[in-house]
Amino acid sequence: MTPAITVLMPAYNAAAFLHEGIESVLAQTWRNFELLIVEDGSKDETLAIARGVNDPRVRVLTNGRNLGLAATLNHGLREARGTFIARQDADDLSHPERLARQLARMEAEPSLFLLGSQAHLADLAGRSHGRIRLPCSTVALRWASLFDNPFAHSTVFYRRAALLEEFGGYDETWRICEDWPLWSAVLRSHRAENLPDTLATIRVHTASMCNAGSGALQEACARIQAANFSAEFAGEKWTEAELALLGRLRTAVPPGDVPEFHRLFARAREAFIAKEPEAAWSRDFHSTIARQFIRLGYNLLPHARGAAWREMLRALRVDGSAASSIPWLRALALTALGGRARHIYQSATK
Repeated sequence: MTPAITVLMPAYNAAAFLHEGIESVLAQTWRNFELLIVEDGSKDETLAIARGVNDPRVRVLTNGRNLGLAATLNHGLREARGTFIARQDADDLSHPERLARQLARMEAEPSLFLLGSQAHLADLAGRSHGRIRLPCSTVALRWASLFDNPFAHSTVFYRRAALLEEFGGYDETWRICEDWPLWSAVLRSHRAENLPDTLATIRVHTASMCNAGSGALQEACARIQAANFSAEFAGEKWTEAELALLGRLRTAVPPGDVPEFHRLFARAREAFIAKEPEAAWSRDFHSTIARQFIRLGYNLLPHARGAAWREMLRALRVDGSAASSIPWLRALALTALGGRARHIYQSATK
């Protein structure tokens, strides 16, 4: 039987978590799938673990040498048998209902090209670090993609043939952040959504490139953001310095730059609504903006506590329901202890 879904799992030096990741896929309530593991020249037991799984739904490919994530994903896309692709990293987990819920949504909405979900965050030991709250509607996702990747890669579900035919798969010139420019391109011409359901657990650790503070990562993010602003606001000039300040939303806006950040942010928001009028009445769009203000405020807390709480209040004025998105205990700890709260928390969870 031809599988409806290929779960595409690249694997590089993933021996510590691979078995658990595989088991989360094999435990799905939807049974008509293949799990395609593409091993990328690992130096540990990843390949042996993958080949040792005794389940006919599991296929294992190997690159023979390390090619990088984008090339590994494209290898898998070319070899996949499913109509739909469900992505999962080897160290992440899919919740049992994930495939069933995403397939049902895609089949109910033929115009839907790309579908993700919300996700839990966990550390190496599996302890919870909270929940990723992502936009759900196409218009809110387009806005969010101007500042950061609005999809958790281990939750995405898309139409294989359409992605290959229209976009050629993943751009292999991107050694990191290969998914953000691809999803940005998809959002410019197709419908995409995130389900409100939490359907995956994402591990956060120092080996994760997306969790790194490396110069290469910051450079890649700046390039993607500049390309997205150029495509969204054609003909409108944004300087490198302005985009760099807006990009600090991903990390931390310096307290002295907050007024200028808001001036630029308001300019971008007004230009976006002028182009996408539905954003003006989209609750999801306003909720996304509120969460962006919460993120700004949370990152300000150790350095400028008054300014940080003003951002939290700003978020609540935009969307009163955003109160549930504020990490109250951590925020109060940072208010009381400043940067020491993060050090204490990190030491306690090692």
